[in-house]
Amino acid sequence: MSFPQFLFLLLLIPIPIIFHFISKKLLHKKDFPSLLFILRSDRRLLRWFLIRRLLLLLLRIGVIISLIFAASNLLIPFPFFDPYNKIILDQSLSMEKLEASSYKADIVIPNRGGVSFIHNVLKKHPIGVLVSDAQRNGFKELLKNEKRYPGINLDKISLPKGNIGIIDHQIGAPFIGEYTDIMFTILNQYKNSKSVYISLYIDDIVIRQKEVTLNQGINEIKFSLSLDEGPHKGYLMINDKDGFQFDNIRYLSLFINPLTKVIIYSLRHPERLLAALNPSFFHVNWVKTPQEEIEGDIFIIDGFPLDMISWNIGDSVPGIVCFSNAGESPYANEIPYKLSKITNISSISPFSDLKTLLNITIRYNSKLEMGRTLLYFRNGDAFLKKKKNLLFLPVSFENSDFSLHPVFIPFLYKLVSLILQKDFNKDILMDQAVILETPFNPIIVSPDDRKYVPASLGVDKYLFIHTGKSGIYEISDGFRTWGYISVNPDPTETYLDTLKSEDIVILFGKKGYNNGTTLFLVIGCLLFILSAILERK
Repeated sequence: MSFPQFLFLLLLIPIPIIFHFISKKLLHKKDFPSLLFILRSDRRLLRWFLIRRLLLLLLRIGVIISLIFAASNLLIPFPFFDPYNKIILDQSLSMEKLEASSYKADIVIPNRGGVSFIHNVLKKHPIGVLVSDAQRNGFKELLKNEKRYPGINLDKISLPKGNIGIIDHQIGAPFIGEYTDIMFTILNQYKNSKSVYISLYIDDIVIRQKEVTLNQGINEIKFSLSLDEGPHKGYLMINDKDGFQFDNIRYLSLFINPLTKVIIYSLRHPERLLAALNPSFFHVNWVKTPQEEIEGDIFIIDGFPLDMISWNIGDSVPGIVCFSNAGESPYANEIPYKLSKITNISSISPFSDLKTLLNITIRYNSKLEMGRTLLYFRNGDAFLKKKKNLLFLPVSFENSDFSLHPVFIPFLYKLVSLILQKDFNKDILMDQAVILETPFNPIIVSPDDRKYVPASLGVDKYLFIHTGKSGIYEISDGFRTWGYISVNPDPTETYLDTLKSEDIVILFGKKGYNNGTTLFLVIGCLLFILSAILERK
């Protein structure tokens, strides 16, 4: 470990100089016999006396400087009685074939999602041998900060010549009675096209198995499945023995929703909502007057006078309320029109897979007042709030440009799924936390059959953080399976993108340096011995 902050102790160098002048003996004039006077006046003896004092001063200063340099662990460009350097082992997923136990590592670099925290470890241990495949994703912070570590010698491990990895998947609208599309994105990093066998498993049963030819670069493979209502788990597996093994499997979880009855309260014809709510998935009724009593699974209020709606409607049927020209209501107030975009969506948000929401500028004139905020505008106002069985938005689906954006339909389906509180499935990366909103106390069973009880965050809200292993995590109440959490590695770990030679020179220099502590301690001891001998003469 290096302590360059000890260099401030160089400010102590004036201490021996001050001590030197304080202890300097003054010469006094006295009467001597003539012969003694001649002997004491020898110029050579006086010159030696002055040189000796100067040498003592320099030796004492040298002792202090050497001790300070030794405490600071300064680096030297040659070895000096320091043949052993600590082995710092990169344990990212791409280094899976090199285990810490087999390499006898002194320091193992932890990873998150499969990507190593190299910059954190080198700050604490800037001297040693770094064993790594030098994938660029683990060195981003080092390259960004442009901080050099000349005390590190990089022992670069070769990556495979090619690799095929599954880096993403997308699930279409999952509703009963219709085919659900699952699209997998596969990266082929071999120099040419390659034929491989792929197998799709759903609920531990092989659904599809075939040979496919993957072109160099990005490939997309789609499966259309007809599944029963309820939660499902699965994975796609690729047979690629020459590349990495950790990215040959992509885990997924999905919930097949039943046909949902939707009631739309609106004075005007809800053209956009009717177009968005696919009749294959939804049975929709448009209601012009609130006196009409129609049974439904959920309701949507859009462009309807809010004073004509009974606010206890959400006690029995969940719903989505869109405010436009809100006037005065318990849940929103009318404000002058504003323009803003939605702020960053966290990885634990139920909308984490809808990143395109961030690109839309939304015009609104209602400020939401009550409920728990699920999404924010960048100006701090709430874009989506929830209170009990109700969701609130400050825009009208019919009158806003938001409903013309391609992300509107997946967003609307996500709202319906959220309000129905049937889909508890999650899809996250390794080491990401996940928030579960369940009406029961959940128990999580990991891929290695360990059971966890998530931490409670309040009423029907739980936090689960033990996702360091890829695979399928089961959500249950101890008696029944309610859903699954699919956990996959960070897709950047799949890419064969390593540091270039010029990057290595920038980070670690042209050649390694060695710990100079031993050298400076030896120098300090020699200077101290010389000063002691000289002082006795």
